[in-house]
Amino acid sequence: MEEHEDARVMVIDDDHDVCVTLEECLSSLGLLVEGFTDPFAALRRVRKVFYNIIFLDVYLKEKSGLELLQEIHSISPISKVILITGYGSKELAIRAIRGGAFDFLEKPLDMDLLHFTLKRALSVQKMELDHNKALEDLRCAKKELLHHKSRLEKLNKQLTEANRALVTMARNMEITRKETERNMMWKIKSLIIPLVEELKENKQMKRYEAELVIILEYFRELTLGQGGDTKVVSSLSPSEMRVAYLVRSGVTSNEISRVLHISPSTVKTHRRNIRKKLNICNTNHNLKSYLKRRLHEQFSL
Repeated sequence: MEEHEDARVMVIDDDHDVCVTLEECLSSLGLLVEGFTDPFAALRRVRKVFYNIIFLDVYLKEKSGLELLQEIHSISPISKVILITGYGSKELAIRAIRGGAFDFLEKPLDMDLLHFTLKRALSVQKMELDHNKALEDLRCAKKELLHHKSRLEKLNKQLTEANRALVTMARNMEITRKETERNMMWKIKSLIIPLVEELKENKQMKRYEAELVIILEYFRELTLGQGGDTKVVSSLSPSEMRVAYLVRSGVTSNEISRVLHISPSTVKTHRRNIRKKLNICNTNHNLKSYLKRRLHEQFSL
């Protein structure tokens, strides 16, 4: 019985000779065998060690084998108990099977029948153990799946709440941004533009007229919801930006020279640099029209 070499077997029989004979026979099959003539000692051992097969004599002097069968079954339900007796009867066999015995053998024991019964009991037990292990694996897998499901549901809930919070925060930020823009536009219209216009009309600020015009136009564009082209603004120097605003407004080079207090040649140099930086290579392209389109001109000075 190579496939069951590690199986543990117990023999309980108050007849010492029968007990020894069975021990020797079963040990020759490669099984681990322990014999007991004292049923109470055997029961204490069953509480400590698992036995695959237990051969139990029905008629024991100190305790009924059928009573012992019930106690063994309650302690180790997986163990297969095979009852043996020298006084067999149909009624006794029925009681034994109903009490949880795997099989019922009569003395004198037929070794071939004993061997067959033992092998069958071990095979059935192995199937039961495999079945129980499969059920336990399924229970563990189900428990793990439920755990993961719970975690995923919790995570999904947290993500949903986080998304809802982000949407609310974004909405509040947009409201705050619009409110800030409205306040800023109101201050520009009511405070800054009138102040710049007043400075522009001041004769003492005449020499800064061009700069004030540019500043005034910039703030007016802001209040209209328009800003200068970022490429134009980032590419040009402050001097070139002043020239570009004036060119866009239709001011001639001579007038620019006079307003900015620079020479006409310097104005031409700025115009060339503006074309170069903005990649206006075709000389047929009108600089004024280009700047109007790029700077979103909406009004004339």
